[in-house]
Amino acid sequence: MKFQTGLPNHLAIDKTKKATGDIILNLIATAVPLFVLQFLIQPYVARVIGTEKYGAVLTIISLLNIGMGIFGSPLNNARLIDDQYYKETKGDYNIFLSLLSLLNTIFIFIAIRSYNFDIDWISYLLLLLISILSVVSSYLEADYRIHLNYKRIMLSKLVQTVGYGFGCLLFAKTKRWEWIFFVGFGLKLIYSFFTTSLWKEPFGITSNIRKTTKRIFFLVFSSAIGSILVYLDRLVIFPLFGGTELSIYYAASIVGKTVNLATDPLAGVLLSYLAKMKSVSRKQFSFYILALVVLAIIGYFVCFVISKPLISILYPDCLPRAMLYVPYTVAAAMLGIVYSFVWPLVLRFGKNSYPFLITVSKAALYILVIVLTIKRVGIMGVAYATLLATGLQALLAIILGITTSTRQQS
Repeated sequence: MKFQTGLPNHLAIDKTKKATGDIILNLIATAVPLFVLQFLIQPYVARVIGTEKYGAVLTIISLLNIGMGIFGSPLNNARLIDDQYYKETKGDYNIFLSLLSLLNTIFIFIAIRSYNFDIDWISYLLLLLISILSVVSSYLEADYRIHLNYKRIMLSKLVQTVGYGFGCLLFAKTKRWEWIFFVGFGLKLIYSFFTTSLWKEPFGITSNIRKTTKRIFFLVFSSAIGSILVYLDRLVIFPLFGGTELSIYYAASIVGKTVNLATDPLAGVLLSYLAKMKSVSRKQFSFYILALVVLAIIGYFVCFVISKPLISILYPDCLPRAMLYVPYTVAAAMLGIVYSFVWPLVLRFGKNSYPFLITVSKAALYILVIVLTIKRVGIMGVAYATLLATGLQALLAIILGITTSTRQQS
């Protein structure tokens, strides 16, 4: 897909080569920690503590990821998009960073308390510290994306993976799984402090504060709904059906969830380059969508085939029942991939309210399907809701993308 950049051909080719290199670096940066965490460390934790307790762990991890998605990722994306306004006048963002870090800590505390997890004060303290580390490290990563330095992103992820490993050793000795994420995010943040400069910016308020506040407001609220929806299956299944049932559903969705998590950073690469682009035509956008749909169809069959052998290795006790949900979880994951690669265009060239509109629509359909089906078909209702809501999300993103590209052509 070629964007309208106004560059000579040889410069456009150089930029394409760099973009390809950045995608490869980001694939490595994403694949390594994902593989270590999803396919080595978490199955090991499940074997040590059992499926029922593991369901509780999955729910807490989901809450941590939701917090980072609500308060960390939007700040990262907003800083990337607004960088042009802060090249000369520095400020605003460290104030937002402090505020959103505090809000995330409050959110995690209230969320964990509301579920009445059986954890002591040491675990509470570690989880609250993890919530702060995750937001700050997520924001500082914007520095790498602003300068298109994906080598640094890869190195930071590798440092984080090493931290996961050390944290796992502490888990083996203490049986506190929180060490895994505390050490992982902690080492990544230390690396970021030595290799970024955003944290050095002043705490002053600039003339851009109103525009920045509005952008962050829309991104935070749309991300709140979107992040909750990503993990809502766990948040619903655990209190209603218990930790064992959640472990089974998680096993069924592990391939799809992993693929989705892997594509999010790649979409981040796309947004990094889009931030420097002028426009995209309707013809280019249509070709892009066609390619995404073809890849999603191929991806469905590949993921479906590998799900059974993979689940049998990682979560053998969950295999028979988990396979009932696999067709739905994999299909939802492929629709999620389509959305992941369309939303950066909508975010970059569309209105600030577009991401909010998409996520609200998805949330409404998801909740409606849950209410109508969960009493009749149990956990399968969650699978139905995820598939239909993700399909609507992808469709709306495509429609808004077409509208945006059409408006730029006129």
